[in-house]
Amino acid sequence: MMMKRYSKIVTALLIILIAGVGIGYSFGIREGKQRHRKMGKPDGWSTMMMRRLDSELDLTDEQRQTIEPILQKTGSDLHQTRKMAMNRSWTSIRNFYEELETLLTKEQKEQLKASRQNIRERLQNQNRNGGESPQGPPPWHRPDGGRPKPPES
Repeated sequence: MMMKRYSKIVTALLIILIAGVGIGYSFGIREGKQRHRKMGKPDGWSTMMMRRLDSELDLTDEQRQTIEPILQKTGSDLHQTRKMAMNRSWTSIRNFYEELETLLTKEQKEQLKASRQNIRERLQNQNRNGGESPQGPPPWHRPDGGRPKPPES
């Protein structure tokens, strides 16, 4: 009798532990995605860095005021660098597909087209669910066909 009660308690505790781990993992993944999205925005890095510097170094108000414009400029530079790198990456991918299509049969081109459409739809669903990339959609989704844009000044 005592053993049954003990095993029920252990089983209940294990279920609670497993549920807690699962819930914690889910919230951690969501938090990580949100933080990643914020980092892709022009002021995301500078905001995060200011919080970190302030908490680690206990900055004075004067130091914060001096550091803030430096962080804003650096964050903006990082954002521009990411955008330019993404444009170059999409250009390389687009060039690959253009060259690949010259080597494929008509049937293979149709299969490739269907595969790319499937990817487009998955990405659109992801974007509708809040997973939009800071760089926007992939080039084959863009009205301009993915041609790189000149850097913003």
